[in-house]
Amino acid sequence: MNDIGILPDFTGIMVHDHWSSYYLYENATHAMCNAHILRELKFIHEHENFKWASKMTDLLYNMKKSKDAFLQSPNDSPPIEIENLEKKYSSIITAGRREQAVRGTNNSKKLLKRLTEYRDNILLFLHDIIVPFTNNLAERDIRMEKVRLKISGGFRTLKGAKNNCTIKSILSTGNKNNNNPLEILVLAFQQQLNMDQLADL
Repeated sequence: MNDIGILPDFTGIMVHDHWSSYYLYENATHAMCNAHILRELKFIHEHENFKWASKMTDLLYNMKKSKDAFLQSPNDSPPIEIENLEKKYSSIITAGRREQAVRGTNNSKKLLKRLTEYRDNILLFLHDIIVPFTNNLAERDIRMEKVRLKISGGFRTLKGAKNNCTIKSILSTGNKNNNNPLEILVLAFQQQLNMDQLADL
């Protein structure tokens, strides 16, 4: 991760899946991808029958709905009741600990610990308007590469792999900035954009 040359100097908000290596980058602000939290909650509820996990799932979805509604019409929507939502979060953690004390499992224990110790990371999306609920957008960007590896295998040359990554990265970044991918390709082939300009799209 250091060799890529991005994360060591990154000072923005890093939304990730709680892999411990990410926390080595202390210049960044960390936010947790709640899609991963929801998957773990679903397992604990459906396979280990913990009621607290179902309640936490509902609460996280309600938090997301509140933020989405506010983002769609910030002038007409009431402010997000962050304090009340956080109180509910705390009460569910307390209920989870009681359940854990009666018939605990390792999965439930680990998730409760993470939800407690990394609460600020998990709920950062409520406090900061630019923080997404999940990092699924980033994961979607690399999903097709994983599919390609499964079907076609690797690239024949390192140069081909690098060129593929460069093109995909430029198109994805341009698309996120509301630029037409086809227009980007046309300008690139017409040599009206150099690599530095493409990277800034």
